[in-house]
Amino acid sequence: MTASDIASDAKRHAVPRQLPWPRWRWSEDTGLIIVFVLMVLAIGIPHPEFFSFGSIKTILRQSALVGIIAFGMVYLVAMVEIDLSVGGIFAVASSLSALLIKFHHVDPWIAVALALLAGVVLGGLNGVLTSVLKVPLIIVSLGTLSAYFGLHLILSDGKAIYGLPKSHPFFQIFGSDLLQLPASVWTAIVCAIVLY
Repeated sequence: MTASDIASDAKRHAVPRQLPWPRWRWSEDTGLIIVFVLMVLAIGIPHPEFFSFGSIKTILRQSALVGIIAFGMVYLVAMVEIDLSVGGIFAVASSLSALLIKFHHVDPWIAVALALLAGVVLGGLNGVLTSVLKVPLIIVSLGTLSAYFGLHLILSDGKAIYGLPKSHPFFQIFGSDLLQLPASVWTAIVCAIVLY
C-alpha cells in the first residue's frame, strides 16, 4: 500500500467538518421570497398605511378565496396538468349562489351547496371533454374558460349582485371575524391543513 493509497483512503473515511451554524442554501423559492419582500417594502415605505392591521386584514380576506382555489390546483400541477377555467367556474358558482339567494329566496346553505355542485359539474365537464376528445386539458380549459365566463355574464346580466340577507346565520358565520381574522382566512387555513 503506497502513501497515496493511504491518503485517499483517509479522505474517504474522513468526517466532514461541521460548521457551528447551518449553511445557507439557495432554494428555488428564495428568489421569489426576496422579490416579494422587496415589493412589500417598495409599497409600504412610501405608504405606511399599507402596514396597518386593517389593510393586511383586507388583503388576507381578498386573497383567501384565490388561495383556496390554488390549493386544488396543486394536485393538477402535480399530475402535469393545468386547468385555466377555474376562475370561470368560480365566477359561475358565486353568481349562481347569489342569484338563488337574492331572486329565488333559496336558503344560503342550500344555494352554496348547489353552487358547489355546479362547480363540480363544470370541472367534470372539462375532464369528460379531455377524455372524449383526447385533447390536453390546457386546450379544453382554455375554451371552457371563455364559455364559463360567458355563462357568468348571462347569469348576472353583467351586473354586481348585492342586497343579500346579511342577517342570515350563513353570512353571520362566514362574513364574520374570528380572533381578528376573517372567516375566509380561517377557511383557507383549514383547507391548507386538510389538503396537505
